[in-house]
Amino acid sequence: MIESHQIKLLDLVKALGDYLTADDDSLRPKATMCLSQTLQQLPKSTLSKHDIQVLIGFYLSKFDDVKSIKESLIGINTLIQMDQFPQSNIKPILSALNDQYQSTQHLASTRFFTFDILNNLFELYNSTILKFQEPFIQTFIHIASGEKDPKNLLKSFELNSKISSTLSITKF
Repeated sequence: MIESHQIKLLDLVKALGDYLTADDDSLRPKATMCLSQTLQQLPKSTLSKHDIQVLIGFYLSKFDDVKSIKESLIGINTLIQMDQFPQSNIKPILSALNDQYQSTQHLASTRFFTFDILNNLFELYNSTILKFQEPFIQTFIHIASGEKDPKNLLKSFELNSKISSTLSITKF
């Protein structure tokens, strides 16, 4: 319905509004997941740069909400893959992952999305990542440190190989 313009994304966010900010720890993650899954169903060309910018800001503001972090990571990962993703969002995403995200507080299934975000940023926006090598590598190290889950380790090793062969790692 959003892609056919029968309903606006703003209308969905307004409808979810009270649930996205509810004090109830079971409602907030469900509302955030509803938004993230809706975004996943949209064609990659549907959202404007402004829409994506606002949504990235929203999801990054949810990093202090431990109960909704997985749903927020899913939303960010989806937005990264949109056609109109503003690359100016890369640095704030890296900063939030490095400064506000603590992998030890989350299950392996949640931690997986951080590796997926970094991998998608690397694959889709390699020329921009080359400009932000240091924060990208620092974020990778922050996320990968202490990882023990086999699936996440495989993703980490894959990303490590790409980083080592493409970016300057001499400082690290």
